[in-house]
Amino acid sequence: MDLQAVNNTYLLLKRFRFPTGNTTKDAIAVTSPNGLTLVSLYTLMIQVTISQVWAASVLIGVAFFMRKTHTYNRGAATAGIYNASASQTSVLMLLARYLKPMKHEIWYLILWAVIAVVALAGISAASILIPRLLVIGHAAPVDASTVYFPGGILNNSELENTTTLARAFALTVPYYLRSAGQVGVTARNSVVVEQERNSNPNFVRVNYRYNVTAAEFGLQHAPGLVFYVEGSCYTEYGWLANPTDQTGGDIKDTYNQWGDPSKQVNVSGRYDGGPPFPFFKANYGISNPGIGNVSYSIVVSSLNRPSYTESTDPWYLTEPFNDSKHKFSNKVKAGRPALSCWETNKFHYHGKSVDMYQLNLIGLSGFASPDGKQTPFLTDILQSPFALPLMVNLGTGLGRSALRSASSSALGVAFNAGTSSIFEDLEYLVMASYIATKNLYVESTRFPSRGRDEIPDIARSLTSAATVDNSGPPRSGTGDFVITDPGITTLSVRALIAMPVAMVAAVGAVLLLGLLPSPWRVSNALNATVLYSHLHEREEKETGEDAEWDREGVVAFSPRKGEARLEPVYKERSDGKKAGYYWLPKQGKTERPGPPLVRE
Repeated sequence: MDLQAVNNTYLLLKRFRFPTGNTTKDAIAVTSPNGLTLVSLYTLMIQVTISQVWAASVLIGVAFFMRKTHTYNRGAATAGIYNASASQTSVLMLLARYLKPMKHEIWYLILWAVIAVVALAGISAASILIPRLLVIGHAAPVDASTVYFPGGILNNSELENTTTLARAFALTVPYYLRSAGQVGVTARNSVVVEQERNSNPNFVRVNYRYNVTAAEFGLQHAPGLVFYVEGSCYTEYGWLANPTDQTGGDIKDTYNQWGDPSKQVNVSGRYDGGPPFPFFKANYGISNPGIGNVSYSIVVSSLNRPSYTESTDPWYLTEPFNDSKHKFSNKVKAGRPALSCWETNKFHYHGKSVDMYQLNLIGLSGFASPDGKQTPFLTDILQSPFALPLMVNLGTGLGRSALRSASSSALGVAFNAGTSSIFEDLEYLVMASYIATKNLYVESTRFPSRGRDEIPDIARSLTSAATVDNSGPPRSGTGDFVITDPGITTLSVRALIAMPVAMVAAVGAVLLLGLLPSPWRVSNALNATVLYSHLHEREEKETGEDAEWDREGVVAFSPRKGEARLEPVYKERSDGKKAGYYWLPKQGKTERPGPPLVRE
């Protein structure tokens, strides 16, 4: 599921299940620009939420500590924290200045410092964490109307002809070519290809395996489903008919696959030409134990191909060659072995293992028969390419580019036999098969619209129908998968709901704290305006009644219209002690008004 989607093949702003790992998440898809906007908005929401939690912590903490017996310094520090709470950085700077005066109450400073750092870190990290919580991928549900996949020939004898079969297969060739084109840029993930150690240089056995999860398929409603593929190939010399035919100026090798002359393959050194290429054949009559197991063969046409390097690999074993025209000194010997292979395909789900023909028994509604007879769309699309080992259809579709060795062809005349091997070719084919497998559903949106006449569409026609009718609506389940695209941003619905709710809850909590009755809001007494009002009362030796200052709300104000009697000064002490900041009545100019930024 790594292909970039074709335009207009997916649905935006529609709720769906986003497959990831062994689970699915409630999600909705938007365009990437809209996704960036939402991420910025939700980052701001979280910053507001954390700020409100910090504000609530200050209100509760100040009220708690000021009701307790406290020292002068703790009271002063608490007042400073309350008035500087709009900025966690300012609070930290204030706490740092109290380290020496409050060294016997260091725990109090550490407590507030931890709370401030957590709040500051949370606000700062929001821009990093929120995208990871909110954005969960780049996929959207497929638009079922754009899905098409050529199926097998229906139960109508008039359609069972090689022309229709060839046209149906030709529609899948671009699918196989795209899969092969991604081999060099796709992570191996679960793909394992290993060559067994052997002292005989003429014998090669290569084992391979890979698996594809429901998330890699892009299935919305099959978490936990895993498709396992395992296979093996070894060199088979017994199929080669002896001797090599060298009549008529040509060199030919004949292979009776599985010892059966009716399954004969001929390769020609004269007429095949070009880079080496393989012939694939599946054999249902020979199966190894195990469900979903099918034998197949690969016969390479490499004999007599010129090479500019030597090779000892069984498929590309070279001998000296006197080429007066192109000056190549090596060519591939005749009598190259075929590969006898087998492959097992199994679906696993919660302890059950079935082949593709028993998917209706695995316990997933998407694969269950709707009427007990017909197979659903999700199953039919799997049975179409996987009736044979996928490598057989893929290799046939790739044709002359099916082997990695073909990429070393020089001017269509010679190739590099020295860098070619059975292992390299099989590794290439296995990786292409893995990519084609996991992209199976996504590829159903990429088939050309031309050439579909008389070819059944699995997305619209039942495989048991007597005639082809692709004009109907998509079958049930056709839209049950997702496709990826860098222009899509997939958002978590849970996060989309939870973050605004958290913000509203935090803002509401702070508002409720502010609406508590006056006796519960002692923190208001530390408001800078309230403290300023008390400076005037003390200087004027008033009783503190509300006749002159109103302190019922969160701020204090006076009905007086005249000039204030106090002013801030930085004053030298007459007793020789340190100078400092004071609020003193206006009386001459022996004081310097206005606090300087630093102590003198």
